[in-house]
Amino acid sequence: PVYVYLAMVVFIKNGKIIALINYGSVGFFSSTSTNPLHILKYESTDNGQTWTGPVDLTNQLYGSGSSNPATKNWAGVFVSSGRGLQLRNGRLAFAGVVRDGVNSAIQNYVFYSDDFGTSWTMGTNSAIDGGDEAKLAERNNGDLLMSIRHGGGKRYTNVSTTQGTSWITANATVNSYLTDPACNGEIMTYTSTLDGYDKNRMLHSLAYNSGSRQNVSILVSYDEGVTWPKQKTICPTSSAYSTFTVLPDGTIGMYYEDGYGGTFDMQYVRFSLNWATGGTDTYTAPAATSVSEAASRNITARADNGRIVITGSDAPFRVYNVSGTEMPQQSRLKTGMYLIRVENQTLKLIVR
Repeated sequence: PVYVYLAMVVFIKNGKIIALINYGSVGFFSSTSTNPLHILKYESTDNGQTWTGPVDLTNQLYGSGSSNPATKNWAGVFVSSGRGLQLRNGRLAFAGVVRDGVNSAIQNYVFYSDDFGTSWTMGTNSAIDGGDEAKLAERNNGDLLMSIRHGGGKRYTNVSTTQGTSWITANATVNSYLTDPACNGEIMTYTSTLDGYDKNRMLHSLAYNSGSRQNVSILVSYDEGVTWPKQKTICPTSSAYSTFTVLPDGTIGMYYEDGYGGTFDMQYVRFSLNWATGGTDTYTAPAATSVSEAASRNITARADNGRIVITGSDAPFRVYNVSGTEMPQQSRLKTGMYLIRVENQTLKLIVR
């Protein structure tokens, strides 16, 4: 038999797609460091019509062919099927499911690329002991939120303050809002005030509030994944894995497994935020000019010893923290994320 798992990420600026596929004659639980389940990369620049590849990434990440002593003896890794993530700083990140050959429980690690997919690094420290398929979303301050499939009827979450490079395993906690029967789901940031939207919103798809794989639903969070007060059922009967994307008009397109009738069919549905929240919330286009538009005009902002330096424009600028509070221009900035308004454009600045 051949075992295949698939996850994809789309570049924000140019639309290039990277697909990571696990491929091998052995499955995840039969994989070994000397006969590993492989991780292959394919790329498409024409919306998935044609693909280049494969490029085998296995030796960059784990197994006996890896030069990383921390992962050289790992027995197996697969990519959680669904969406990968591109962070605001350009980093590509995927949640990996790991058999490290030491712990009896499955671990979750993040592996990432900072050169647009050419080279890849496995992060240090697992996000959880006893996890499974997991997904990632970025918060406004640059932290990564991981939502983790877990036994016991509740999903776990953990947060990395190093954009996925490292995790504190002991910080993985139950999210009481995310009830599901140990099933793969999806999470993503839907709207952010950093991009000029009126609210911060995250979306999560789950086989929600059920002891078995049914009732695939969409959940909405307004506090970057802490609570999930809005839920809407997509398929009330037998249903399981799901993923989704946001379309140009702000509607949401979901792809999920529908098991009605005893066999799983792949279904696609499209719906609005207004429908998903029972008429209590409506998507509106962002008010601010996007970062990519600002970048195309070569206006940039950087921090020099805590002071803001603008290049490409001599116009006055204003500074805001991530909560939207305006700050004095001459104040020395602490570590964190800031918004810079210049020439009616919005730039994001991360001070480290």
